[in-house]
Amino acid sequence: VKADALQGQGYIEMWCTFGDSSYFSRALHQTVSGDTGWQSCSTPFLLQPDTPQLDRVQLGVRLEGPGTIRIGEARLIRRPLGASASLGKLGALLGLVFGGIGGLFGIVAGFFPARGRCRALVMGVWGVALAASIAALVGGLVLMAAGSGSPAAYPLILVGIIGCVLYPPLYLVVRRQYEAAEVRRMSAMDLTTSNDG
Repeated sequence: VKADALQGQGYIEMWCTFGDSSYFSRALHQTVSGDTGWQSCSTPFLLQPDTPQLDRVQLGVRLEGPGTIRIGEARLIRRPLGASASLGKLGALLGLVFGGIGGLFGIVAGFFPARGRCRALVMGVWGVALAASIAALVGGLVLMAAGSGSPAAYPLILVGIIGCVLYPPLYLVVRRQYEAAEVRRMSAMDLTTSNDG
C-alpha cells in the first residue's frame, strides 16, 4: 500500500463471506498516514476446521480522513496456523500463570498488611512474583538474542516487563501498610499502658 496526502490513518481490510454471513479482518497494526512509500501489509483471517465453505473474499481500504491509499499487488495466501497458534496458546498460558500469581499477591496484599499480619507470606508471594517476572524477561531476551525465532520470546518479554514495572512499587505500598499497622499497634499498647498506670 502507499498513502498520498492522507489525513488521519488508513489501513486495509478484508471481508470474508460464508453463505449469508460476512466477517472482516483489519490491519490495524499496519496503518499508514500522510505521504508514504510502498510498504507491505497483511491482515489475517482465522479459519477453524469446522468453518463453513468460504464463498468470497473482498479486499479494500478504510480511510479515517481525506486522502488516497493505493493498493499494489494483492495475494491471498492460505497457511496452517503453526507458530501463530502456538504463540497464541503460549501467550494465553503465560497470561493465566502470571495473572494467577498477580491475583494471589493482590488478595494477600489487600487483606493482611493493613492488619499487620502474615508479613512473611505476603512478602514471599511478592518475591515469587518479582522473581518470575525477572526470569521471564531474561528468558525472553535470551531467546531473542539467540535468534532462534522461538515464539516464546515476545510473550515472555511482555509479561516480564509488566511484572518488573508493577511489583517494585507495590513493595513500597505493602511496606508502608505494615509500618502503619505497627504504629497503630504501638499506639494501642501505649494507650493500654497509660490507662493501667
